[in-house]
Amino acid sequence: MKEATNQRTIDEILTELAQAIEAERQALISLDEVGMDAALTMKVSLAAELEPLQAQLTSEHRARLAVVHGALRNNLVLLVHARDHVQGVIELFTGASPVRRPSYQPHHDGGRLNLRG
Repeated sequence: MKEATNQRTIDEILTELAQAIEAERQALISLDEVGMDAALTMKVSLAAELEPLQAQLTSEHRARLAVVHGALRNNLVLLVHARDHVQGVIELFTGASPVRRPSYQPHHDGGRLNLRG
């Protein structure tokens, strides 16, 4: 019976995680700093709840996590664009160029390391 409770808990956590990611997406689109912070807090909390349940994840749960991972990647792209827009506005109004963090640049040295085997 305890496993059924954990199953329900995992499903609830994954549902809430998907909702938090959608809320984050909306906050990123509207450049809502408070909404972004709230979504981040919720995601961290839900990830902490999910961590001890890793051994109980079913293939259905893993499939849902794959969808969550894709949504997180999309939000990362939105976050990078939001950061660039805010930096552009700062430059426009102040005339000063803000300190730019380097965007992710893949390393193209011709070599790759295969960690999967």
